Amino acid sequence: MVLAGMLVLVGLSEPALAVVKDPALCFGDAKVAADRRIAACSVIAEDVTGASSLRAKAYFFRAMALDDNQDWDGAIADYGEVIALDPKQTSAYFNRGTDWSNKGDDDRAISDFNIVISLEPSASDAYSSRGSAFLRKGKVDAAILDFQQAIEADPQNGRAHAELGSALAVTGEQEKAIAAYDEAIRIDPTDVTALINRGIAHAAKGGFDRAIADYDTALGIDPR
Repeated sequence: MVLAGMLVLVGLSEPALAVVKDPALCFGDAKVAADRRIAACSVIAEDVTGASSLRAKAYFFRAMALDDNQDWDGAIADYGEVIALDPKQTSAYFNRGTDWSNKGDDDRAISDFNIVISLEPSASDAYSSRGSAFLRKGKVDAAILDFQQAIEADPQNGRAHAELGSALAVTGEQEKAIAAYDEAIRIDPTDVTALINRGIAHAAKGGFDRAIADYDTALGIDPR
């Protein structure tokens, strides 16, 4: 009877151990396996008796771990939980918008980036991300305006310069596109995409030697 009782107690204790809160694991090193972080954050996020600020933080970190697993749907749902608990959490809107983009839903991405910009008008990354979504939808003028806004908010936003170059190239303004790529490469000399695109723009203008030089530089950085 004693032995049987001990077995029952051991069986009951295992779930209790499984739900011990571990904020350090949830909020800690992103190099820890995503599944472990997801499990740790779940205990905190789903505890309805916990403080809303702590639960929002746990949902946010769980969403980022889900992003690491490329579980866009799961991450989007968790960012939604963050927003429900903290409607002015701009990072949640931005990350959710990025995940909508990852899923190819640029309309919903733009909607989330709109909210980020309304809450934080100087959010350079939100302008450049919305611009990228506009560009994918073929709304080139809107994209150019957003990339320019992103650069005005943060002149060191290399992605905005590079994407502005891509948008200008679509309009046929290769000289302006090259100037935009120049800035992107000045900010990040290892930006392979900007180097390749600048090479394409040079080639479109007949500058084949410059194009080859850009392609060679890109291959030197990333032979793949």
